Amino acid sequence: MTGGNSPTRTCPACARREGGVIAADCPICSGAGILHLGASALVHHSPQVVALAAEYHLEASARIALAGDPSAHGVHTARAALSEAVIDLVSSGVLALRQHVTSGYPQRPPMPTMNAAAMVPLYATGDAARLSAPPVVFEADERPMGYGGIPGFSAAGYLAYLSRASDPLDALGPSTNARASEVSRRRFEVTVLARAVREASRESRS
Repeated sequence: MTGGNSPTRTCPACARREGGVIAADCPICSGAGILHLGASALVHHSPQVVALAAEYHLEASARIALAGDPSAHGVHTARAALSEAVIDLVSSGVLALRQHVTSGYPQRPPMPTMNAAAMVPLYATGDAARLSAPPVVFEADERPMGYGGIPGFSAAGYLAYLSRASDPLDALGPSTNARASEVSRRRFEVTVLARAVREASRESRS
């Protein structure tokens, strides 16, 4: 075994924000962008399983908090529940408050999703599927009611409850037309910026 620092994982909420931008007020990572995996859990499980177990517990906590109340008050409650869930994960050894130096962990191969789910008492069928679902993008003439209605997804279009709580839409729901126009405008800006980077790179090599 080789020495080194403990493994980390990306914040599951910030990773699902538009562009992966880290939020300073994120209820999960508080602006760090990463979560440190706990030493005690890593003794028994691979980093992949520990990281997924943390994500599943956070998703379940947000799901329970938002159940029956997807309003602004429910989102506030869910954000608080996510912060409490992080504390629970640290207390149980799944996460750590800070990076810790270790003499090395057993090199375990990635394990099936269900092994991570087995570590989370609150896990329910559908949690993993929501976390894996791609963002929903609505065009101007589409309506989101088939996906659970506004705010049945986050500001970036993700269905995961932890995203809905960490990156919420306006509780009253934005205009579908306005949202589609804003997304289209940002896509255009991204295209222009990417083209500028390619041109600058081409010129620097010539």
